[in-house]
Amino acid sequence: MDKKDMRRANRQLLRQALMELGQATKPKLAEVTGFSVVTVNALMKELLAAGEAEAVETINSGAAGGRPAQQFAYCRNRKLVLLLYMFEEQGRDKLVLAVENLLGEIIWQKEAFPAEITEAVLLANLQAALAEFPKTCQVLLGMPGVEVAGKMLVIDYPELRDLTLTFDLSKKLSLPVQFCNDINAAVMGYGRECPQADAETIVGLYWPHGYPPGAGILQNGRLYIGRDGIAGEVGCRFSTGEPYHEGDFAQLAAAEIIRLVRYWNPHRLVIYREGLTEDRLEEILSACRRELPGELLPQVELRADLAQDYVQGLRQIGRELLLRSEGGY
Repeated sequence: MDKKDMRRANRQLLRQALMELGQATKPKLAEVTGFSVVTVNALMKELLAAGEAEAVETINSGAAGGRPAQQFAYCRNRKLVLLLYMFEEQGRDKLVLAVENLLGEIIWQKEAFPAEITEAVLLANLQAALAEFPKTCQVLLGMPGVEVAGKMLVIDYPELRDLTLTFDLSKKLSLPVQFCNDINAAVMGYGRECPQADAETIVGLYWPHGYPPGAGILQNGRLYIGRDGIAGEVGCRFSTGEPYHEGDFAQLAAAEIIRLVRYWNPHRLVIYREGLTEDRLEEILSACRRELPGELLPQVELRADLAQDYVQGLRQIGRELLLRSEGGY
């Protein structure tokens, strides 16, 4: 590693320490990073010049007659990401807009129940939020659907089907627009709370009432979406052109779990299904054990509500987009 790379790596360590501490003095930063105060002083000048850090309040040094110590803080709102995500709530389509900063804090949020979901509706909501938060540099869309080669091939909102949605919005907003579907975001959110996620394969299975299922795959802490982004689209096998009927749900669910175990051999399987009880889940797993040795089954967890993990995952992905734009992450 040459001097330039070393300096970049040191600057990243100082940046990370400042972000984690919120605000700190140079001696405190030196203590946390292991750098000398002289090194911290030189690197801090670079962060200040780049607008990444700012001098804030001073504090008493604690020494008799000592000079007050200057504190520094990371400019957390220097770059922002705008999240737009949707899900169904009490039979209605709910649209949520949220602005997240570099520290992963939500600094603004708005909810709406539009009569229909169209590109024009999404664009109008995004433009209104961007007018309020001009420091936004990324947009992340969360929806139940699949984007392949920039086209919305599978989507719950008919007016968006077959559109090059992220490309069109990016062009009209003059900002990068990314897409993530609901179950992929949810398994990311679940993995964030799982201490072993970085060393495991985790599969999330979302099976809403009246709709075919979808799955998300997390491998060693990273989302796996496949070549075209359709990995986990297990619902495709139900696409026969006929109306979807669940029939014997326990039998269908057991068959799907067996397929996921054979394809992905996960350590953990989290199932999102409103109203599914632990007793009913045990009935499904008993059916699985009739075809698979019990030791092959992963640890299975039931969650009634997708929303919490879904939103947590989107926030994590949004912050990662911001941090990558900072460089060195």
